[in-house]
Amino acid sequence: EQTDSDTEEEEEEEEEDEEEEEEDEYDEDEEYFPTEEDLLEAESEDLEWEVHVPDEPPPPQEERKYIVFEAALLQLFALCIMCGCGQVKLNLETAGSFLRVTQFCTMCRHVRTWCSQPYIGNMPAGNLLMSAAILFAGAIPRQALRIFQTLRCQCISIRTFFRHQHNFLQSAIQRVWKMKHQHLLQTAQQPLILGGDGRADSPGHSAKFGSYTMMDLRTSRILSIHLVQSNEVDGGSNNMEKEGLIRAVAYLRTKGLEVATLVTDRHLQVAKWVRENMPATRHLYDIWHIDKGIKKKLLKLAREKECGVISGWIRAISNHLHWSATSTGEGQGELVAAKWSSLERHLHNVHAGHGELFPRCEHGRLARRQWLKPNTKASVKLSAIVSKPSLLRDIKKLSPKFQTSTLEGFHSLINHFAPKWASFSYCGMLTRLYLAVLHHNENCGRPQMVTRDGNKVYKLRCKKFMSTCTVQEVSQDCTFDYVTDLMVETIRRCEGGEEAAVIEIPPTLSSRFQRPNKDDAIAAHLRRFGRNDE
Repeated sequence: EQTDSDTEEEEEEEEEDEEEEEEDEYDEDEEYFPTEEDLLEAESEDLEWEVHVPDEPPPPQEERKYIVFEAALLQLFALCIMCGCGQVKLNLETAGSFLRVTQFCTMCRHVRTWCSQPYIGNMPAGNLLMSAAILFAGAIPRQALRIFQTLRCQCISIRTFFRHQHNFLQSAIQRVWKMKHQHLLQTAQQPLILGGDGRADSPGHSAKFGSYTMMDLRTSRILSIHLVQSNEVDGGSNNMEKEGLIRAVAYLRTKGLEVATLVTDRHLQVAKWVRENMPATRHLYDIWHIDKGIKKKLLKLAREKECGVISGWIRAISNHLHWSATSTGEGQGELVAAKWSSLERHLHNVHAGHGELFPRCEHGRLARRQWLKPNTKASVKLSAIVSKPSLLRDIKKLSPKFQTSTLEGFHSLINHFAPKWASFSYCGMLTRLYLAVLHHNENCGRPQMVTRDGNKVYKLRCKKFMSTCTVQEVSQDCTFDYVTDLMVETIRRCEGGEEAAVIEIPPTLSSRFQRPNKDDAIAAHLRRFGRNDE
């Protein structure tokens, strides 16, 4: 027989078990949304209200935006705010991403108008900011707008984007670029040590645009970038890199800056022009470009019959080239060439008697390996490659310290803002180049990421053509402060009603051809192929 006390204890245990089960159910849920009853039961002083209605709205570019479904939005207009009845009529008007809702109450005749976004001047803010966000992020407008269309989200048209781009966005990019660029030139450390390289907008030898970039190799920041259209030079797109260099040097001279050292690739036209027009400038070559050319020839040779032994030496030859240049001081080109020439005897297991400047190899005892045999096909052809007179002449001009690897990385960044598969106008390409420069100059030299314990972060990078992995430092995340400046400048120009900046544009490639009448061209096309669509 149970006593009353035992019964009370069992009831308390059952209540505790039920409370624990309810708590477990809440813990298992990833998100908990309180009901209206829960909110009414809670005391007002226990609630933490984080959002307050501001007296004045923040700037439109800083204000948060939300994606709201139409059914959820219309629930806010189901009742009249004056009489509270549900006998209302709604009218929805859209203009791009802008929505105006007009509510008419049939009972009290009250009319209420609500707009989804503020105006900048006489333009909906969301439409302009959408165009700005697409361009400043380096996106392709048709692809970006297709995302909204697939989502069935109200957005601007492609014609509206290009109108915004011409009237406001390109001018804002130019002004921000000029301000930041002017400060960069004023703080540049002299004498200048620059790296220069050109980039074509499409692969092959039929490029429409070519850009030439000058980078300060001390700070890795871009000092100048110039765009050349292929019909601005004689001889086609192959001569655009030289023209870009000429414009870059002339521009720096107008700013009172002289180039003391210039590091480039082995472009013959560039080398000749620098030799004739910049006698006081020391012209050096980037190691990677020469190494790439040598590797290409060695890989081709290794695929020939009786030359397979070459494949085992390609990486060692590449390392020897880098060591020859980086282990030698500046201005000792002859010693660099002597170190490189010792490679031919080293591959035949001869490590002394190389010459006066570099008499013997500096390595220690070597492990057993497959050496080349004299007078074999592999030996003769390899010697012809490494001892070619033009190669020895260029090796003397290798840069021992500063290289253009960061500049090559910048060219990869341009592919984000102006991919080679997409076509752009002259102004479109120029402004996207400026965007790439703004992003690069803000984020170059980022510190390495560290953990909470203060340990530096690294990652393994494995390449598909290498059997080993390399260790790479992980930098901190990119910042986009330049986008904030661009947004502010865009809104300023729109509010002030400023006209678009004038950009000197060269004639288009098709300007020298007479455009035929469209109807005549269609008729000729149908006659040629014997078609009759009528």
